[in-house]
Amino acid sequence: MPDAKFELQIGGVWTEAPVRMASRITHSRGRRSQGARVDAAVVNLTLESPDGLYNNRNPLSPNFGLLGRNTPGRLTVDGGTPFLDVTTGTSGASTPDAAALDITGDIDIRFEATLSNWLKSGGVSASVELCGKGDQIGNQRSWLLLMRDRRLHFEWSAAGTTTIEKESTADLPVPPWGHIAVRVTLDVNNGAAGNTVTFYTSDSISGPWTQLGDPVITAGTTSIFSSTASVRVGDGWSDLTFEPAAGRIHAFELRNGIAGSAVANPDFSAATPGASTLVDGTGKTWTLFGSGVFTSRRVRCLPEVSKWPPKWHVSGHNQTVPIQASGIFQRLERGRRALKSTLTRRITTTAGVLAYWPMEDSEGSSRFASPLPNVLPMTFSGFDLAANADLDGSKPLPNVQTGGDLNGIVPAGTVSNQFHIEFIYFLPSAPASEATLLRYVSQGTVRTWHINLSSTQVIVYGFDPDGTLVSSVTQSLPSTAFNDWNRISVFADQNGGNVDWFVRLSNIAGTGIALGTSYAGTVGRITSVTGPPSNYSSTVNGMTLGHIAVFQESDTFAFNFADHGFTGETAGDRVVRLATEENVPYLVSGIVAEQMQMGPQHPEQLLTLLGECEDADGGILYEERDRLAIAYRGRATLYNQPPVLTLDYGQITQPFEPVEDDDARNDWTVTREGGSSARVTVDDGPLSVQDPPNGIGLYEAAVTLNLADDDQPQQIAGWLAHLSTWDEARYPRIRILLHKAPELIPQMTDLDVGDVVRITGTPSFLPPGPYDLMVEGYEEEFGEFEWTVVLVCSPAGPWTVGVVDDADARADTDGSELAAAATDSDTVLSVTTTAGEAWTTHPDDFPLQARVGGEVVTVNAITGQVQDTFSRTTTGGWGTATSGHAWTTSGGTGTDYSVQGA
Repeated sequence: MPDAKFELQIGGVWTEAPVRMASRITHSRGRRSQGARVDAAVVNLTLESPDGLYNNRNPLSPNFGLLGRNTPGRLTVDGGTPFLDVTTGTSGASTPDAAALDITGDIDIRFEATLSNWLKSGGVSASVELCGKGDQIGNQRSWLLLMRDRRLHFEWSAAGTTTIEKESTADLPVPPWGHIAVRVTLDVNNGAAGNTVTFYTSDSISGPWTQLGDPVITAGTTSIFSSTASVRVGDGWSDLTFEPAAGRIHAFELRNGIAGSAVANPDFSAATPGASTLVDGTGKTWTLFGSGVFTSRRVRCLPEVSKWPPKWHVSGHNQTVPIQASGIFQRLERGRRALKSTLTRRITTTAGVLAYWPMEDSEGSSRFASPLPNVLPMTFSGFDLAANADLDGSKPLPNVQTGGDLNGIVPAGTVSNQFHIEFIYFLPSAPASEATLLRYVSQGTVRTWHINLSSTQVIVYGFDPDGTLVSSVTQSLPSTAFNDWNRISVFADQNGGNVDWFVRLSNIAGTGIALGTSYAGTVGRITSVTGPPSNYSSTVNGMTLGHIAVFQESDTFAFNFADHGFTGETAGDRVVRLATEENVPYLVSGIVAEQMQMGPQHPEQLLTLLGECEDADGGILYEERDRLAIAYRGRATLYNQPPVLTLDYGQITQPFEPVEDDDARNDWTVTREGGSSARVTVDDGPLSVQDPPNGIGLYEAAVTLNLADDDQPQQIAGWLAHLSTWDEARYPRIRILLHKAPELIPQMTDLDVGDVVRITGTPSFLPPGPYDLMVEGYEEEFGEFEWTVVLVCSPAGPWTVGVVDDADARADTDGSELAAAATDSDTVLSVTTTAGEAWTTHPDDFPLQARVGGEVVTVNAITGQVQDTFSRTTTGGWGTATSGHAWTTSGGTGTDYSVQGA
């Protein structure tokens, strides 16, 4: 019988809600069909609401005022296998200090978990504690294992005070479902007057282990301090404030010596759900701390409830609340306006910004607005608004007209000993004479800063209140200073009795110049920004100007990369950055650095921008199941997957019917947004552009994608053509009655969007199996006694790809056919290679599987192809060929055949 429960987070506490199971619970997740966008997850159910219990406006209800819009809900089932749940806050399990745990020499630490925060990005601030022994208070530091910026990070202390820190040389390859075992070993004396830290990964804490990156070798032997602190999992040191692990912890091992004896080894799959302690295999007792819990309940969906419509019988009895709870996509889709330009977003969130005017105002505006609070609009005259839309990191910017002017007031900050001023310009050609672009007024020794350009130089002058020159910098211009987008910045710092200041001119492509000098005096704060003393001259008529910013911190890099809209960042990096900026929890899987590079980010809604990443890289953007968060599976995570769920044909029920879709597309054109295009056609094969019966004729498709460069469309067009001409029947829906096959529940609770399910034991009237299908989404229904799941699937075959240098990968034949007829009982086949390379004959390559006429056969050996050097002497026939095959004759008489070899 299904054990589905629905909980509500009321007042910060998860509380089980009474569900009317006779009305059933339905849940849908993922794509509704192949290639579609993932929809928000939806949970439909009816709550029992006696005396108006779930009426938010009922003052007699204990839930009065607590059931607002987007109240979190949680649908869970019993998944069978227990684990340590550390989903909420600082939580985990610990065992007190003991002599066996005080390892001072070689150490071996192993940790297996399914976490949502393995792969946070952002340097030290992105640290996630996994396990450790130590405390900062009292200098009781021993060792600590954590994640930092997508890599494993290990620290230990020899004296309990400062720590030695080492990090893996490669990112942790966490699969999309987040389950991985990690291991670190420390060889305190590697025999070469040094110490060695080595990191490993595996599918299970029992191994086998694969080394992660290179060993980290450091000169000098070391040791580990014997602290009095407990050993903790889920959180390393009790007084450390890094983010704790979030998710499910399955097992932990601490070994004295590398591959030595275990001194602690809690297996949380052996825990009793609801218990507060666990005794491990070494006899140590592990006690829960924080909000940690031993449980076997698995989250199927964590949606939000936006409406609470009460229903009741006219008698006042039978009070219910039918609700529809939705995943986070629902909230992100509604009530969200387009994001601002990347420059505006980056500059307004940079520490120390005092004043900022993007100058992205539309035609008809009379002031340049500031997005910062308490900053007055900038006055101007003589500007052609929204005239230049070519800067990728900005909305259209204005052009200067002869006689134009501007003036902006900079509010007072808290710092007066440093400043940074910066803006962007585009000047189509070099000015005929030196011209002032902007002036800044200060309260320091230099009262007015003039930023000028000539045809060959950038010149910055600093004048005192009387107009006397205090300091200046002159620097030759690079070739990119004109007819391109550039930034000019001036920044200064107080250095005793002197002011050190610098000027920097940078092209948005990253090249530029910089020069600095100093003068005696004080910095002072910037108070205003103005145009030239006598307004803009004709020498800069038509110059584009924008994004004028003033900071009270020097040498900021707020403009970097935002000026070109982050062109070139990978799909995963963009998802991470956008989610971080919008404060949306996220999970990105795959090797982010190898994902498709994106074109510029333009002002669009968040989900539209995230969808551009999905389209360009070819992965899947979906919702996390265990929390209100978005998730992105890079395309490469979909390659060559082992099945998460294996089903025997007898474990499924109808509908299990093949569909021959008319969705094939054999002529693809992919266009880079703002760039070139590429076309790929499928010229051979059953779904090629050839006319029937050799193909299906021409089926065209075209798509425009936000890509970084014009080399990418060709690659993507080829991939799309491959996907859309895969010649295999599609089984769009698989129905499973879990109440009749409860042994499948642990695998089913692991299965998610993008995973592979394998169907075995198919009847003989179907094409030979097994069938590997990719899960696009699923629907499930819970009743009082039933749990039904319907998987929405597509063929997984096209996602099986060759990998260079992979010992298990095999290249398919370019053309082979039977050299002689064969029967169903033959165990030897004669095969002719009609195109490409010959088949392998190396014994290490066997066995292998081949598909012959639709049937899969296992090949145990291949002898050489039929060949004959005719170096023998034979009469009455041709005898036996060099390859061992006997020649037979046809026609004539025996005396007509002979071989006269050398």
